[in-house]
Amino acid sequence: MLVVHTWPEETEDGELIGASSALARPPHMKGKPMKKGASKRLTPKQRAELKSLASLRDNAIDTSDAPEFLDWSGAKRGLFYRPVKQQLTLRLDADVLAWFKSHATSDEGYQTRINRALREYVQQQVSRGRRSRA
Repeated sequence: MLVVHTWPEETEDGELIGASSALARPPHMKGKPMKKGASKRLTPKQRAELKSLASLRDNAIDTSDAPEFLDWSGAKRGLFYRPVKQQLTLRLDADVLAWFKSHATSDEGYQTRINRALREYVQQQVSRGRRSRA
């Protein structure tokens, strides 16, 4: 469950626009960026409703349709974490590269598999280092 708080903000000319607590992140893209349509402007009725909601005290806002979520026992840490990637040129033996390419699927490409194999190796080395120090 992702909770995003939104609230109206007023521009210099008095127009209400939506604001959000969600972090702006560039989307993962292959190829050219997608063209996004401009957001529709708020109608006068929507602006009036947002202005009246903004003037309410917190305890006067009915949140019964969105109750507080207290049980996080099923939450998974790092589910949406994506490590920063760094582009590099790497020379691999032709047979090793051919093996990874032949085992690529539509869900997981050969570069992702190479990265996963390297990550598993690094994690094994780190855990061995911890055991040898103990």
